[in-house]
Amino acid sequence: MATTTRILDANVNGTVYTSNANAALEALDTCHSGATAPTDEVANGKLWLDTTTTPGILKIYNNATWEVVHSGTVDINAGTIDGTTIGATTPAAITGTTLTSTGAITGTTLTATGAFTSLGIDDNAAATAVTIDASGNVGIGTASPSSEISGSATVVEVLDGNLAGLRLNHTGGASYEIYSGGSSQLGFVKNGTEAMRIDGSGNVLVGATSTLNGNHLFVQSNNFVVGINGTNTTGEAVRFYSNGTTVGTISYTGSATAYNTSSDYRLKENIAPVQGASDIVKAMQPVTYTFKSDGSWHDGFLAHELQELHPRAVTGKKDAMRDEEYEVTPAVLDEDGAVVTEAVMGTRSVPDYQGVDYSKLTPILTAALQEALNKIDALEARLTALEVTP
Repeated sequence: MATTTRILDANVNGTVYTSNANAALEALDTCHSGATAPTDEVANGKLWLDTTTTPGILKIYNNATWEVVHSGTVDINAGTIDGTTIGATTPAAITGTTLTSTGAITGTTLTATGAFTSLGIDDNAAATAVTIDASGNVGIGTASPSSEISGSATVVEVLDGNLAGLRLNHTGGASYEIYSGGSSQLGFVKNGTEAMRIDGSGNVLVGATSTLNGNHLFVQSNNFVVGINGTNTTGEAVRFYSNGTTVGTISYTGSATAYNTSSDYRLKENIAPVQGASDIVKAMQPVTYTFKSDGSWHDGFLAHELQELHPRAVTGKKDAMRDEEYEVTPAVLDEDGAVVTEAVMGTRSVPDYQGVDYSKLTPILTAALQEALNKIDALEARLTALEVTP
């Protein structure tokens, strides 16, 4: 058991008694409490508890100046708080502790090396403003964040799992997401349904998760797929380029649309009249037919037959095939509509159909008509001559 030195003790001699008494008196003399600073026998190291304010302010005398040792709450560097060792080399877990400040806290680092449950930050409002939970999720205006960053009203939420991105959500309104998936695509989701994506090849897909035939812009919808509205009375709605040179436009007026291909004389050379137009027209075999897809009736030509007579009006080759990418297994989506597992794509051989540009028949038909009109004029002239000959 520890012993305490007493000033008066029957077993001490005069010298020891004097030393003990002087030590006790010195300890009393170096401590002072009151609203007025001590003035008698003031020396460096003398302590004064200034009671002018509540709580009092502990001060120490140093070279003719009373310096503040600590103001307000006393800093404890030993003992425990809520079972937590203070000043230990290896601190225990910090739990159930509220950090409060009525002024600014700057340059302060709060570190917990044990189990971390939750930290709340109060902005002097009636409720916690920001919460960091045990998983590292940050809640703004909510004590139960569902993802890395979330909130109770208009928020930005970082998606997790197999995705990286943002969720923009408004209470009572639409929910929007921007995410990046495993195949480097960037997706845009509204109310759980993907509306658009930019895939890993840079293709822009609207209303679809995969493109067809490698199209860089692919729009899929059941109606009104693309709408173009010009705000002027006349203008160009679309301009087509080839290596930076204009090769065609789609223009409009207040009542009509025109599909224009390049035809300026300054772009042309080797100009000559059309030859044999009548023979070409007479060899053409116009037909009536129905399409297999919907049974609709049309008038036109069989592409490969017309190609033999006027190849510049037909694209492709008869019975040609091409490779096409297709979706073997569709993508797997989560409850928010974001892609969790990418679609499995495959390649198959499909027909590469021919096409006819009927506008290219106009010069042939015009030339043939002119030939026919010239013959009619010649016949009429001969008949007129015969009628006037006696």
